[in-house]
Amino acid sequence: MTCIQTAKDVLYEAKWISLKQISYTDPKGVDRKWESVERTTRRGDIDGVDIIAIVRHKDPSMDKIVTVVQYRPPSASRVMEFPAGLSDEGEDPVKSATRELHEETGYIVEKVVHISPPVLLEPGLSNASTALVHLEIDADRVENQKPVAQLDEGEFIEVVLLPLADLLSALTQYRYDHPDVIIDSRLYSFAYGLSYHKR
Repeated sequence: MTCIQTAKDVLYEAKWISLKQISYTDPKGVDRKWESVERTTRRGDIDGVDIIAIVRHKDPSMDKIVTVVQYRPPSASRVMEFPAGLSDEGEDPVKSATRELHEETGYIVEKVVHISPPVLLEPGLSNASTALVHLEIDADRVENQKPVAQLDEGEFIEVVLLPLADLLSALTQYRYDHPDVIIDSRLYSFAYGLSYHKR
């Protein structure tokens, strides 16, 4: 069953986002409308990257996942999430991910494990898309001993390392200890998937 988009009109446009009204015909031939939010900064088929960064140790039980906590104005709360960011002009997902990870956390990437195809973030609201990039970090590398983030003015990001082996429990405990922090759905889904796989 196919819907056909017939028009897309700009209702409002700001620096970073625009509000659009989409006209489309549903499978029964009925004309319908839908409001959508789009980023104004997209340069390719994705808006940016979400980074699954694992700090690898000689003892695998010590492996950690890199998360960040920062204030998100739309939710009026601090949010724990994967490191992430928008892609710059001409960047592929790997370049975007290694740059953003270093800027937000200071870590130097050792290995690229996986790059997802473009995936949608909230398709009922927006066409915003991302690539999930799985990276590995060598815990023994000198630069990764005491990494220093390269934050832009106005960025206030806390880096939190959580145990990969029991990530879901670690997230639950962090939320209990920090009730003002909300867990991003992508991070929680990743943790639940790891936990479910062990059942």
